[in-house]
Amino acid sequence: MLLWIIYISSSLTTFFLSSWMPVAVEALGLSRRAAPIAVALLFAGSAIGGIIVGRIVDQRGVIMISILAFAAFPVVAVVGSLSGQVIFLASFLAGCFAFGVQTALHGVAGGIYPTQLRGNGVGWAVGIAKIGSIMGPILGGLLLGRVSNQVLFLAAAAPLLIVSFSSFALARHRVRSDE
Repeated sequence: MLLWIIYISSSLTTFFLSSWMPVAVEALGLSRRAAPIAVALLFAGSAIGGIIVGRIVDQRGVIMISILAFAAFPVVAVVGSLSGQVIFLASFLAGCFAFGVQTALHGVAGGIYPTQLRGNGVGWAVGIAKIGSIMGPILGGLLLGRVSNQVLFLAAAAPLLIVSFSSFALARHRVRSDE
């Protein structure tokens, strides 16, 4: 269940960002031409972050999901408070951290399930994650225009705290079960 909570929460943030980043960038005062650049940097950060975070999690274990998701929270939350060109750096870093954590979860999921159930277990976890991938854009759509950009990105970042605390609990549970 912890893994599923982590997947749902992580997907909520990543799909929220990927769906609403262009609109939010324009609302921050940048031009329409800047929006696709910010989104491209979000996904470039995702690719690089996925590799780096995956490597870190391979070396140090599930606890790194907790630490990196916690680090991703302020990065995503601050995006709505920025202006000018710094939004591009923040978008890239949000992709590195938030999307990197999402990507690394697949390796974590594979290590949690026993070999004979691994394919089915990972499939269920990825399927359950669709709850977050559906709710992220819906939540963003409901909030957009009703709240400030600061609150919008804080809402996008909040599920990362759930990812962090749930990953910490999962890491502690795995240590106890290994003893």
